[in-house]
Formats: sequence, C-alpha cells, structure tokens
Amino acid sequence: MTKDSRILACFATLALTAGACSTADGANWAGTIRDSAGIQIVENPATGLWSGDRAWRLVEDLRIGTAEGEPEYQFGALAAIEVADDGTIYVLDQQGQHIKVFDSQGQYLRTIGRPGSGLGELSPGVVAGGLVLTRGDTLLVLDQGNARYVKFLTDGTGVGSFRIDFARTGFPFRIDSDADGNLIAQMRRFALPGTTADSMDRVVRLSGEGEPLDTLMSVPSGQTFQFVNGQPQWQFFSPEPLWAVLPTGGLLYGVNSNYRIELRDTTGQVTQIITKHFTAQPVTEDHANRMRDAVIEIAVRQAGRPLPPQALQMMRANMNFAANYPVMGFVTPGPDGSTWVQLVRSVADLNEGELENFNIQMDLAAPRWDVFDSQGRYLGRVEMPGRIQVLAIDGDVFYGVMRDELDVQYVVRLRLARPAA
Repeated sequence: MTKDSRILACFATLALTAGACSTADGANWAGTIRDSAGIQIVENPATGLWSGDRAWRLVEDLRIGTAEGEPEYQFGALAAIEVADDGTIYVLDQQGQHIKVFDSQGQYLRTIGRPGSGLGELSPGVVAGGLVLTRGDTLLVLDQGNARYVKFLTDGTGVGSFRIDFARTGFPFRIDSDADGNLIAQMRRFALPGTTADSMDRVVRLSGEGEPLDTLMSVPSGQTFQFVNGQPQWQFFSPEPLWAVLPTGGLLYGVNSNYRIELRDTTGQVTQIITKHFTAQPVTEDHANRMRDAVIEIAVRQAGRPLPPQALQMMRANMNFAANYPVMGFVTPGPDGSTWVQLVRSVADLNEGELENFNIQMDLAAPRWDVFDSQGRYLGRVEMPGRIQVLAIDGDVFYGVMRDELDVQYVVRLRLARPAA
C-alpha cells in the first residue's frame, strides 16, 4: 500500500554535532547525532522530545466484528490485514481459512477462498502477516500448510498458486511488498533431513512465481525455532531479525534483543543507525514455567483430547528460554518519515485470561510504541487505545486486530491525532 514519506518540516534543519538540540516548542533533546564513515548515528536518551501536550495519539474510528450475530462479522484467528488505495480492507483469517473483504466503512462485501488444497483454497497453515497486495491488484497468501503461495484477484477469483521449494530456497518466514507491488520475503534454511542449515536469513525480492530475483539483505538467522536431530525445538525470546520495507524501497532492520535500528538504502548500504537507551528484562524461571504451562494447555485444547504423558514431557523438554526478554517486538515506517518501534512486555504483565488464551505474537506485544522523527530523534511514546496489534499503516491511518476481555477479535482502524505545530 502507499506509505506517506513526507518529512517533518520543523525538524528539517539539524546540525550533525554532539549535544543537545532545541526544537520549535522549546524542548531540549539530550541525544547526539554523529557521522561515522558516512553513516549517521543517532544516540537517543530515555526521554523524548514530546511534552505532555505535544504527544501524538491514536484514536479509533472504525471497528469491525461482533461476538454474536452475523457470521460475516465474526472472526476466528486474524493473521493479516491489507488495505487497497480506495480503502477496501482485506482480512486474512487463519482459523476460517479465508479472506473477508470490507469496504472503507466496514460493510461486509465478500469472502475470498475456502478450506482445502485445491484452486483458491487455503490450509490452517497460513502465516501470520502472510497476505500482501501485489502488482495487478493480486492478493497473495503465504500458505505454508500447503507449501505454496496462493493467488486471488480482488474480486475473489482464484488464479492459481506456486510451490515453495523449502529445500532449495528455504522457508519464507515473513512476506511484504514494496511501493511498486513487488513481493519481498524473508527466507530461512533449516537443517531438514537431507539438507544443511544456513546461519543467515536472506530478505529477497521475488518474481510473480516465487523465484528469487535479488537479495536485498542477508542477516543472522534467529534461533527461536529450529530442528535438532530432526525434532522441532523452541528457544523462546531468542534474538530474531526484524525488518520492514521503507517507502523509498530501502529497509528498516534491527535485532529484537537490542535497541538498534538500521536504515538501509535500495543497495543494502546502511545510511543511518538509531539507538536508544534500554534496560534488559530477565526471564525468570517462574516466567518460563508459566509459559510452558500455557503453551501445553493450548496444545491440549486444540487437540480436543488429553495428550500422552510422553508427548507432554517432550513438549516441555523442547521449550527453552533466552536469558532476557526481547526489547523490540516490531519495527515499521510511519507517517512523515517517522520510525515506530513496538515494545515487549513480560509474562508478569499478563493476566490469567491472557495466559489461558496465550498468543505469543499478540500477548507479548506491548500496547506501547516508541516514535522517532525523520532525523532519528526520539519523540516519545504512543499508547494503543486497547489490546491492539497493528498490522498495516497507510499515512496517518493504522489498521490492526483488537482482542477484548473474552478474547473476541475485531478489526480496528485508528487515526493519528497530532497537535497543531
């Protein structure tokens, strides 16, 4: 989708010198900006530029969904949202194995796809974030359960699919698209039987048939999930790469365990590094045990029957934990050339209801986002108006999934409210 890439006029002039800077509203910024071998390094303090009345806010202006009522407005497990230029909203439901389409006012239009493995069909293995709107108004779904990408026209017509060659190209962990509608994917190669693992993930541009065209970036692979002696093993909270496509075609990149964000140009060269003070939060043994219990309880509930003690024991043994929680949960470009960083909360911050319906993507993602201006300076923090995971941004408009106290899911649209300059 189109992303607003305008520059904040009030920050257009900034000396590349160490020390405090003064802004139009009189606040002092206590960070530094310096040049290192042609790379701009922005070192931010814990306190941002915003004073209390200068902070940006997100205000809900649309909510789609219902706990009871018309099935067209009920959701199972929302995995991704895409928005067309005319405001049409496409919502990928992992549990429903389909895409529901709504107009810009939230009125239901149609359902695209159905469960299965044939033409225009999806498995329960569609990936979180695995929906993009590519060239020619084509919707593309990453369906790992069927080991393929599935293509639809926006009118709902299934127009084919193409296979994922896991052994040759690796697993697509996450997909996105750039401003020209090209498909971008993060590929990881696991040590499957007959193959060797790769220590690097590749962020690549793909053809319309899933063939890698060029590599935009190679980064160290995360270790959250891997195969050890043919068995799946989890190392929760391990360092994982985070990335997003910039409106210019470059990339944002960071590792979730460290508050350091790189801005890269279209050639992959680092042009700016943004850092911010942080304090690592340790994962206690109590937190680890509560996580193990929650994951096992969910597995039993999904199976619909008691699991053998041996299986439960193996599940528990294959769940390990890093020493500290991640610092960042998500990075994304925002309006006016800003950079948004979602923070992470600990198991101690979860209530019992959240643990009973634990979702590692939603529940450890904090409702707090740090915002940096177009120069990389820390502005301050934006608090989500509810338990919301942002999945798409279009200028000053944010789209996400909200879950209420009963874990019912809704699609929400939020608008950015900014005080007048």
